[in-house]
Amino acid sequence: MYRKLLKEERDRRDATRRHNLQRLVAKYGSARAFAAAVDRSPAQIGNILRAVKPFGDSIKKHIETTLKLEAGGQADHERPVPTA
Repeated sequence: MYRKLLKEERDRRDATRRHNLQRLVAKYGSARAFAAAVDRSPAQIGNILRAVKPFGDSIKKHIETTLKLEAGGQADHERPVPTA
């Protein structure tokens, strides 16, 4: 039961992160432009968006740092996309 709850929580967190990533990608116009902005391959960003790869803490921190977003879980919560 506990493992199921942890998996559900992780799935919810990843879905929220992907949703927020989609919003950021839209701001940049394309996954390719966003990937260039965060110094990652378009394939990696695409895999995260399609849920082929998990949206882990390491890539989340990298995106927050590179884009100078508020650290500490911004990607984990529904928020407006910041304007540059």
